[in-house]
Amino acid sequence: MTKSVRSSKSPPGTRGEQTREKILRAAGRLFGAMGFRKTTITEIAEGVGIGKATVYLYFQDKEDILAHLVQQETANILDQMRHALAGGETVGERLRAFILTRYRSIQSLLDLHQATSAILLEDLPCIREATDHYGDQELSIVQTLLEEGRAAGELDLQDTHLAAVAVTGTLRSLDQPWIFHHVPIDLEQRVDDLVHLFLHGLIARKDAP
Repeated sequence: MTKSVRSSKSPPGTRGEQTREKILRAAGRLFGAMGFRKTTITEIAEGVGIGKATVYLYFQDKEDILAHLVQQETANILDQMRHALAGGETVGERLRAFILTRYRSIQSLLDLHQATSAILLEDLPCIREATDHYGDQELSIVQTLLEEGRAAGELDLQDTHLAAVAVTGTLRSLDQPWIFHHVPIDLEQRVDDLVHLFLHGLIARKDAP
């Protein structure tokens, strides 16, 4: 079980929440432009137009800010993937929508914050916790999809957990060449190939067209 990020210390009320969100947005811009390690709390405070001490009313330190940013972004990606699953009818359509949304959402995040890929590779406890939590949730989403496909008679699976581990593990292994290396690819065609591989395997079928 992964740990959650540390609780922020936001003063109660709408104004407090607005200030907290402004701090997170300013930090996101600075982390993207300058990197996590080079950004200071003072610069974040200046980006919001508040004093440095005020930042500490909301967050314990710079890593706490980063932890909440990563949590927000990964939660948004998970929400988009869950929404994508609702649009298809067959397990193949839903799996394709899930994978396409996954890669497009991550790529959009990297485009928004240019240093995101470097930040995600930082050896920080908050990054490890957030990525572990994301991985657990992604695995759960895929396993639920496979269980629904089995229940509908579309899939012949004995162990949906093992199959979900295989799917999510394959997707993570492709993150580096497909996303972080910024190599242009025909994403839709690659995803079609992946879905075919996941659903039909490697063995040639005599009745295949």
